[in-house]
Amino acid sequence: MKNFVHFVSPLSENLKAMHRGYPGPRTIRWRARRLWNRSWNRRREFLRCLVSLFFALVSVFSLIVSAQQGTYQTITTTWNGIPRSYFVYRPKILPANPLLVVALHGTFTGPQSAAPPNICHTQGLDIMADPLGILLLCPIASWKSRGATGVRFWNSYGTDADFPVVPDDAGLLRSLILLMEQPVTAGGYGVSHVYGAIGMSSGAMMVDRLCIESADLVPACAIESGTLWVGATPPTIPLPSQPVSILNMHGDADTTLYYCGGWFAGWGNGRVWTQSVDVDINYWLAADGMPANSTPLCVNTMPSTMERFDARVGSVEIEFQRLDGYAHQFAWWETSAAFEFFSTHQR
Repeated sequence: MKNFVHFVSPLSENLKAMHRGYPGPRTIRWRARRLWNRSWNRRREFLRCLVSLFFALVSVFSLIVSAQQGTYQTITTTWNGIPRSYFVYRPKILPANPLLVVALHGTFTGPQSAAPPNICHTQGLDIMADPLGILLLCPIASWKSRGATGVRFWNSYGTDADFPVVPDDAGLLRSLILLMEQPVTAGGYGVSHVYGAIGMSSGAMMVDRLCIESADLVPACAIESGTLWVGATPPTIPLPSQPVSILNMHGDADTTLYYCGGWFAGWGNGRVWTQSVDVDINYWLAADGMPANSTPLCVNTMPSTMERFDARVGSVEIEFQRLDGYAHQFAWWETSAAFEFFSTHQR
């Protein structure tokens, strides 16, 4: 495992602070090896700095354009006996064999006829995808009756009992990725491979599961305010078939899915216990063959002084970023952070 020193430019700090008032481009995270590392390692980190700058410029360009240039298509299907829908975003200029990003929305409360906000649009993935020519897959979670309306959420680890019929979202997502990879003549889009997967809240929890059970298809994942599993008893969680790079971002003021674990209101079957960010990070460290984190992110149910964690073996990386003062919310720079992360963790 290699440790890194993180250097953040004054520009990035100003841009990050701007989030309190309005969106802006990605935080530029300049990284450098410790001075005693080998020169080729320093060159590799310099190249990563250039990648960070590139995605910052893409973000600035996207904000100038201010709207997606491509088109959305809504597709319906049936999986496990349940009607399902998903959006596909096609940039105006799409390569013959494009890359694919999978994006999963968070919990949505509303009637069955109402679709949740399209995460690919609300989090600016479409704007990022346009200049890069990346195809977006934006599925919709299954609906469950609850109270006067209902709720849409994902079948992540520990949620089977919350569904009247288990929707098998892991199977659905895998099937959709494989469909996207089919040639156009066979009903697909000719996708060469998955660039990465990103999710928020319940969607982040499902991205965790997707990256475990479809590790052969997904090389890198971005987890936004999620947790690996819910419940008082750990469910059986398999190991991925191969290593996956993980970028995990979580606000330390989150009172929905607590940073250091706590009670979550649930999806209609009563409160459920959620795990701390350490559980997610330690799972992936072990799964990717890395040593455990010796400095916990939480101590006595409270955030520790450690705000960033970064570990790597070869080309596989586990990175965690604590979002100081952030509640259960999307931060504008997380999308470009995810795309930047995906770009440097391809197989």
